[in-house]
Amino acid sequence: MVSMRKRRLSVYKQDRLIEHLVAGTTARCAAALVRVNSKAAVYYFQRLREIIAYQLEQEIDIAFSGEIEVDESYLYQPALIRTHAPIFGCRLT
Repeated sequence: MVSMRKRRLSVYKQDRLIEHLVAGTTARCAAALVRVNSKAAVYYFQRLREIIAYQLEQEIDIAFSGEIEVDESYLYQPALIRTHAPIFGCRLT
């Protein structure tokens, strides 16, 4: 795994914290399991989430860089459903 700059945690502990983040463990519980300060784990989890969000934004910007056409229609089946169910469609052009 790639380590963060200016780290104070060993690469081993960083990898373990990443494993716990992916597994869905809370930062406090992961801190106890990896034997690091809970504030350090909370900070590390937050930084990882920010990095992941930034990477996802970059991918979305690339994927949706053109025009997007959105269409909305309603599905109505009087025999089965007594309400209108909205259906949305999306097409990249």
